[in-house]
Amino acid sequence: MLIVIYLLYVKLSETIHINRLLGGRHLFLLNKAEKSLLYEPIDSGMANPSGRGDGGVLDDFYAFGVLIAELAMGGTLLNNHSDDDIVEAKIKLGSYGALLGQTRVPLKFMEPLRGLLSDDAYERWTMSDLDMWANGRHLSPKQVPLPQKAVRSFSFVGKEHHTAPALANGMRMHWEESKKLISSDQLDAWVRRALSNDDMGDLIVLAERTSHALASTGSGDDRAVSVSIMALDPSAPIIYKDTSVRVDAVAQSLAIDFFVPNKVEQILDIIRMKLSQAWVSSQTRTKPEFVAIVKQIESLGQNVQSMLPGYGMERTVYSGNEGWPCQSPLLGENYIDDLKDLLPALENMVASGRIEGAPVDRHLLAFGMNHLRGNFDTLLKRFEDPFERDTYNRASLRFLSDLQKQFGPSSLPALSAHMADLLIDAVEDFHNTAFRQQLIEAVDKAKKEGKLITLQSILDNSQIQGQDKAGFDQAQAIFANLEAQATWLEKGGLVSEQNVRAVSNKTSAVISGVCSGLALVLMTITWVL
Repeated sequence: MLIVIYLLYVKLSETIHINRLLGGRHLFLLNKAEKSLLYEPIDSGMANPSGRGDGGVLDDFYAFGVLIAELAMGGTLLNNHSDDDIVEAKIKLGSYGALLGQTRVPLKFMEPLRGLLSDDAYERWTMSDLDMWANGRHLSPKQVPLPQKAVRSFSFVGKEHHTAPALANGMRMHWEESKKLISSDQLDAWVRRALSNDDMGDLIVLAERTSHALASTGSGDDRAVSVSIMALDPSAPIIYKDTSVRVDAVAQSLAIDFFVPNKVEQILDIIRMKLSQAWVSSQTRTKPEFVAIVKQIESLGQNVQSMLPGYGMERTVYSGNEGWPCQSPLLGENYIDDLKDLLPALENMVASGRIEGAPVDRHLLAFGMNHLRGNFDTLLKRFEDPFERDTYNRASLRFLSDLQKQFGPSSLPALSAHMADLLIDAVEDFHNTAFRQQLIEAVDKAKKEGKLITLQSILDNSQIQGQDKAGFDQAQAIFANLEAQATWLEKGGLVSEQNVRAVSNKTSAVISGVCSGLALVLMTITWVL
């Protein structure tokens, strides 16, 4: 058996080395999505499957410890237990105690099992510890103390809880009852009197006061429960209603659960309410990676606050998960995680008749904006009203033509023909007949060549549209003037008494002026002679 364990240890070493070369996404012997909750550390077991994150080396070592226990002892005390029972037992007894209890563990396995199953990640064994153990050096893993027991239990939903983490876990599973608990002062009193922990009590009181400040939003009590759970058990994941997520997995959880009803709203609430920042503040130990996590969450919050197409919760998915594929339903079954593959996929979808309207939606915009560089807010504002079809279609053509300009391919005949058909009225709206015919010929040529860029220069060109409008306005003014003159003549304006009198007056004035001038000239000549 020891040889089998050693071979597994060697395999673990190789696996972690390969995973580091692949960029740090750690996959242990068992697929994380398929293995039992038995193999998860306590905080990961409390989290939803989508909220456990990529995991790390320490998670792998914990799972390795559980595997050793199962192989060496023929199973654990928690085999065939429910997920809730497994988490509850680990919180109450610690992982080692919950999995093995009073089982007589061979001395040669006791050291690695205690080290690998440590619930304090800082004390958990790593590869160097296993190396020393495998080479015969004996270590004494530090015993992680169990949570402090209260001098009297706290009754909640018919169950007695003797520690703060146990109560926090109970509140996690009974959210509505927890909201009622927060509205009273029972929790604060128990923490201060039974646990003698004023710091924890202060955090709970602060959470209650925050709930009153947010009462108008309707979410104050929910935030108070979440923050109170953090105070009771800082090692637990972020817990909010039905969502439990590790602090470094908020963005990933949003991406995985994006189309799950109600789930995405809860994750967005976690971001909006800054619960990740509250979780970091509740930690008794700080880690360097917390700074990067908080910075990322703040960036996600900025995207969530904006409702402009290209931002919002869609942009949060892609900005928080590098390499995440575009989730637009317009792409069908195509897996697009690189912007250069987006237009060929849309070309195929249009060619197969699977796209009828504009081939651009909020997901496509968010995916594109996350990879493009520059400020596109002016363009994105044109997408704000999807019912303004002409404006939306023109903006879509502009977006797609920019992509073709940067990433190719050089020819997209199906997509070009589709966009031309959507915007054909833009050509028909030109007033200059000769120019309109030239544009129709140019559009037909661009369709055949698959040039979105050329189409955009024709169909979304404010300059030529302005010139056509100016020419049309001028022609209208000239026509209106000629039409007025024709109407005047038809009504006898030329021979009317008023017109004859006016013309006669003008003529008389002219003749009088000429005569006066001639008389003055003659008088001058006579005087000179």
